[in-house]
Amino acid sequence: MAIIQQLGATQVVTTTNGNSTQSNALVIGAAETVRVSSSENCHITFTATDSGTAAATNLLLTTNTLHFFSVPNGFFLNVIRIGSSNTVVSVTSVDLR
Repeated sequence: MAIIQQLGATQVVTTTNGNSTQSNALVIGAAETVRVSSSENCHITFTATDSGTAAATNLLLTTNTLHFFSVPNGFFLNVIRIGSSNTVVSVTSVDLR
């Protein structure tokens, strides 16, 4: 069983009524591992540039579950919501020991 140590502040990416997709630069610690959760079902991608987008064919992030990803520092999280509900995706840099 891994011990999860938070390395930084939680970053939040939010989609709103006027904007169903969102992209946000991530500040990731030296461990390059992030814990991601979402308030609603959505699709996400991680990209090296801010011109990335998420599509309905990308990775499904389900409501209120924790997911862990290895992501290089400086990458961007791209989110597209499913349906009309605003979506809040939380991203925290962690170290798994």
